[in-house]
Amino acid sequence: MKKWLLATLLVLSAGLLKADVSVGYWFDCPQEMTAANVDGVRFGLPVSAGNGTVDGAELSLLLSATRNVDGLQFSLLGANIGDFVDGAQIGYLNLVSSELQGSQWGFFNHSPQRGWQIGLVNCCTGNAQFQLGLVNYNAEGWLPVTLLVNFGRDTFKD
Repeated sequence: MKKWLLATLLVLSAGLLKADVSVGYWFDCPQEMTAANVDGVRFGLPVSAGNGTVDGAELSLLLSATRNVDGLQFSLLGANIGDFVDGAQIGYLNLVSSELQGSQWGFFNHSPQRGWQIGLVNCCTGNAQFQLGLVNYNAEGWLPVTLLVNFGRDTFKD
């Protein structure tokens, strides 16, 4: 009941602020979501995916997979996938293919560069700023593999 109330409040507040609200059901369904840009909230019931940009929040049950996200990307039971994320990804599996400017919170987090990662397993093939997790891999970090905490090379530079 609380989740439905929160979702209803989100939709109403987005409407009051004249923000976009779109709902996706599967990949390319509805078709107009494939390339649409959303300035507001995009829901995935259960999947939200597209090649456009979400400036606000993308919330889904199983998969949030919009290419560019400026804000929050959240998946209740599954994964978040994006090329460029400026904000936060929260889900079991979080994947960024270009650049993360923000944070990832989940069981497994992957980013090619930048950002903060908090989860059980964190992987950055470039230089993550900070990692907190059971196992952390930061290819260009102070130490490539650590347990619990890892820092990027540029974390403490002015």
